[in-house]
Amino acid sequence: MKAITLAVCLALIVPNSASAGLKLTGDAKPRHFKWAALAQARVPLPNERIRIISDYDPMYVPGTHFSTIYLPKAGWGGWTYMDERTLFYHELGHSFDHAHMNKAERNSFRVLAGTSASWWNHNARWKDTNLKLAPAEMFGEMYASCAMGMTRESLTNKDIVSYGWVPPVGNDAAICELIRSAA
Repeated sequence: MKAITLAVCLALIVPNSASAGLKLTGDAKPRHFKWAALAQARVPLPNERIRIISDYDPMYVPGTHFSTIYLPKAGWGGWTYMDERTLFYHELGHSFDHAHMNKAERNSFRVLAGTSASWWNHNARWKDTNLKLAPAEMFGEMYASCAMGMTRESLTNKDIVSYGWVPPVGNDAAICELIRSAA
């Protein structure tokens, strides 16, 4: 039965272009395929082969033959099922950035996000807050929000795992459109 469910989920992930599309391996569970299929209605999926490794702190590591997404296990260490889903989308956002975004698109994102910091500058202050967050992490947060069909503010208000960053008022839709056009 698991093999049939997995095959159905794989069939739902249709490439957004003529490329091979997203491939999930490793600890990929049927829920990961389901989440990817749901996200595809709102955002393009990365054209990458991604190995999922469970039971770790969330992280994306780009690779030559495949990239790796580390995810926490829901129910362990205080992580919830919704946290796992949001983090899956966030890390998928880093994969999308790696596979599809160019310098001009990153610059456009920075303008919409309200920052001029370099892409991976983790010491960049955001606006007049004490929040230090690299634009690349802002992008991961926004990709997750777009994939879930939510604004950053609505996602943050639901007390779902987040850095707490929100783009300037009214820019959510423009950022989601930028992500869709980057594919």
